[in-house]
Amino acid sequence: MNTLEFYQARQRALHAVSQAIYQGVLPRLRDSNVLCTDCKRRPATQYDHRDYSKPLEVQPVCQS
Repeated sequence: MNTLEFYQARQRALHAVSQAIYQGVLPRLRDSNVLCTDCKRRPATQYDHRDYSKPLEVQPVCQS
């Protein structure tokens, strides 16, 4: 995957998550008490894509 394809896949994935939050498929992290998938202690503040080719497979994570 070249750089342009990577950024296009990233943009598509970010847009898909944004739409899923808007439609209620994914919870708004500001309004919920979802814990970070990685540390399991802090509230999650953002969604992390581990693979941009799977746009709605995201992990809620904290800033650290």
